[in-house]
Amino acid sequence: MSENLNFLGNSFLNIALLEINFILWHSIGSDFKVWGAMEDIHKVLANHRPRKRTDVSLVDQEKTHPTYSTIPDVFFDEILTQYKLGRFEVLVVLGLYRQVWCRPNLYQKFGISPLLSLKDFAKGLGLEIADLQSALRKLEETQLIETIRAGQYFVRKFFLKNFDEIYGQTYDDFEI
Repeated sequence: MSENLNFLGNSFLNIALLEINFILWHSIGSDFKVWGAMEDIHKVLANHRPRKRTDVSLVDQEKTHPTYSTIPDVFFDEILTQYKLGRFEVLVVLGLYRQVWCRPNLYQKFGISPLLSLKDFAKGLGLEIADLQSALRKLEETQLIETIRAGQYFVRKFFLKNFDEIYGQTYDDFEI
């Protein structure tokens, strides 16, 4: 039995080496020779240029290109001074705000967030799920957000109804 497994392992290794030789033959051309020492592999790999990636994900773009999200001044001038929000609450309300108002969102005109996985949302904010749930409860108590259903929230553009009215924000007569 072990001889059969050993044979299979050797055949996979041989196939892999044949594929490497084929790739090297195409990339090096006439200078190609079959090599036996590891130094040759390291030399080839050191000179090899990887293909340019065209399928860069959105997450990679965010890490390589600085972005910004527009947050109304009323948040800094009124909300942070009048409401004693903790660090977690500020993180969560800004995270929700960014999801609703600063990124593509089908429900944006209603101020409703896309359906969010609490686990992924907590991970993205660097919070434990219990801390996220606690922050969501506190934000609901202060009426900065309202829960539509688990993972989906109503977030006003100017954080409170009276500010929405002052700044002329409507939700197509949508009220919860």
